[in-house]
Amino acid sequence: MKITFYQKKIASPIGDSEKTKLSKEKSDFLLLPQRSLLDSPTDITKGINQYDKVLNRVLDLTENYKGVVLGGTLYRKDSGKSLESVPITQELNLIDHYDITMPSEKGLSVGDSEIAFIMAGVRFSILAGKDLENAKLLEDISQKGIGIIFYFDGIPQSRSYEEDLEFFSELAKTKNWNIFRICGHDVANGIFGRSLVATPTGIQWKVGKMEEDKDIIKTIHFAQANPFL
Repeated sequence: MKITFYQKKIASPIGDSEKTKLSKEKSDFLLLPQRSLLDSPTDITKGINQYDKVLNRVLDLTENYKGVVLGGTLYRKDSGKSLESVPITQELNLIDHYDITMPSEKGLSVGDSEIAFIMAGVRFSILAGKDLENAKLLEDISQKGIGIIFYFDGIPQSRSYEEDLEFFSELAKTKNWNIFRICGHDVANGIFGRSLVATPTGIQWKVGKMEEDKDIIKTIHFAQANPFL
């Protein structure tokens, strides 16, 4: 399995050079950070009104990138509820949404999505934002025996860089998970780019401490038995 991380600044456009580079990545999954494609990350009403516009930004990437694109959360209305959702897309099609269960902003509702997805021959779960605080959700994922977790981050952090590494290392070990964390960055607002891969045996890849405010494209080769051959 190959996974491309695109750590990028929150609420910033994707340039033509980045689109070209991403289109050449021969990976199974492309991960975009939470809120990275929104114009106003905390303006829910504006975000809902711009749902189609933001979704098209994601779908635009799938025209030339042939893998599954996950992330770049958007705001949407569903059955009268305002939700923050991770779109799952491939080849110009919206496959599904994952709705965040622990909203970060007032005015958002609690999501209630499927927790098991299968794409590109991989069975995985999605977490985003404050979902890591939802103990029941984490337990439900564990009970289903899901070992691949894609986690989308783009909200202010209270942990230090070192504390982050320890937190995700311990979580992966305790849950027996392989966690692929993709981060956005906006350091002025306390949002740090700390993308990483944590497995039950420890941190296998991470963005360096001096790169917390950098846009980074990185493709990881991951094998369940022996990561990063």
